[in-house]
Amino acid sequence: MTVGGFVALLIAAIGAAYAGLVIHAAPHRRDNVMFGLLAATDAAMTAWRGVNALAGVPIIDASCLMPCAIGTIVMALLSIEFMFSFPRQRAMSWPWRAAMLAWAGVAVWTVIATKLGPSSIYVNTELVFF
Repeated sequence: MTVGGFVALLIAAIGAAYAGLVIHAAPHRRDNVMFGLLAATDAAMTAWRGVNALAGVPIIDASCLMPCAIGTIVMALLSIEFMFSFPRQRAMSWPWRAAMLAWAGVAVWTVIATKLGPSSIYVNTELVFF
């Protein structure tokens, strides 16, 4: 067991509490909800890394990288949704959201379909999404 795993879980707990506060502060405002979900996703990814570190799994292992890569795509989508609705603007229209979700779906597929190995293997995902 490592101290880093405990620290990561502590940071994740603080992030989750912050996400809850942001959403609870104004649950009727879309920008607050999107920012809270963004913080919650980041906290979940940090918690996943902490659990892996406590289990003795390297954070560069495929079992840790795959969920974090997908979580990064989710965070990018939530960031776009947040920026679109900030401050107190309308939500993104469904045709744009559908296109964004299809784009993210292709990116998630490239993450899953890519053979895990050296760091240069995510070039397809980078070209498709980032």
